[in-house]
Amino acid sequence: MVRKIVLALCLIATWQLLAAQANDVSGSWLFALTTGDISAEYAADLQTTGEQVTGTWAGAKVEGTYKERELALSFPFHPPEAETSGQLTVTGRWDGDALAGDWSWNEYSGTFKAARKP
Repeated sequence: MVRKIVLALCLIATWQLLAAQANDVSGSWLFALTTGDISAEYAADLQTTGEQVTGTWAGAKVEGTYKERELALSFPFHPPEAETSGQLTVTGRWDGDALAGDWSWNEYSGTFKAARKP
């Protein structure tokens, strides 16, 4: 009986932790952006205050929102592998244990998946 109670408490605690993570994107992330056969990975450190998201993305200052599991970021970005700058726009949704969605930068666009860094 005690085992069942302990197991139930552990399951409730795990569910609460996962629900809290879905409501807050604060933390260190690894974003994998893909377009066609090309992919690139970028580290991001995000902080959530209410619905506002700030932080850094590969050294660039991030601005955006996170509301009802929807992420929307838009900020000036100069990828290390590119010779030009542009506005990077990232829109996605909390998808199970990660973020997934679309991105665009200048004339390029594609999809992304992001997972929290351990």
